[in-house]
Amino acid sequence: MPLSTRAGGYFGDRALLDWKAAGLPGPSNIKAVIQTIPQAAILGQFGRLSTLDIQQVRDALVDIIDL
Repeated sequence: MPLSTRAGGYFGDRALLDWKAAGLPGPSNIKAVIQTIPQAAILGQFGRLSTLDIQQVRDALVDIIDL
């Protein structure tokens, strides 16, 4: 699931609550789409999501694929 600094407000999107602790450059949102990208497109790693934000990802998945 991609991250974005733009708040889209689309169904299933979730705000990351601990974005600073994850090392992200600014407030970020989980975009409620599932997509694959080539390994070469990954430029690096910022950090790790907190337990609270991992739950945000799970909640978004529940919304978009009805787990």
